[in-house]
Amino acid sequence: MKSYPGRNWALRWLGVRISDAYARKAWTVVTRLSRGKSGGGVDAVVWLGDLLDSGVDTVDQREYASLVHRFHLLFPLPRASTSSFSSLSSRAASSSALVPPIPSIIVPGNHDLGLHRSSTLLAAYGRERFRDAFGPTWGLREWNGWEVAWIDSMALLEDEFWDTDGGGQYGDMKRWLEELGRG
Repeated sequence: MKSYPGRNWALRWLGVRISDAYARKAWTVVTRLSRGKSGGGVDAVVWLGDLLDSGVDTVDQREYASLVHRFHLLFPLPRASTSSFSSLSSRAASSSALVPPIPSIIVPGNHDLGLHRSSTLLAAYGRERFRDAFGPTWGLREWNGWEVAWIDSMALLEDEFWDTDGGGQYGDMKRWLEELGRG
């Protein structure tokens, strides 16, 4: 945990354990709601950034992979058979492992991508690594009659985003945003 660099190792270790226990307990409550008998529940999940503690500052691939793995252990997605998105019959699959998790969108935050990276190469590397671990940093998805759009808001803070004429690492997102704004 890099959020509190002034703490000694014992307090950092304890902080991780307490934070993880709290997050795991809160997520367990959410996933239990998704299995509710009232027919309601969780149909999809939108994660709103800052998934990893200083993930953007983690250069070591093993350490980054460990943080991603920790996130997925803390927040496993409920299976689609528990939501209204499932078109699979419970009799069709003999194992819950065959039923996919509910849909999710993961929006990157400043702890995931950073603010004002010192170089465009670092910014591109952070985005590539995030996409590999969690999926696209921007997009549009239809869920059960709703359209959900999300953007890489950290890109909007980069000079390159505004200086580019449609090229560079932000060109596709910039064109998409302009099209989305038209209609």
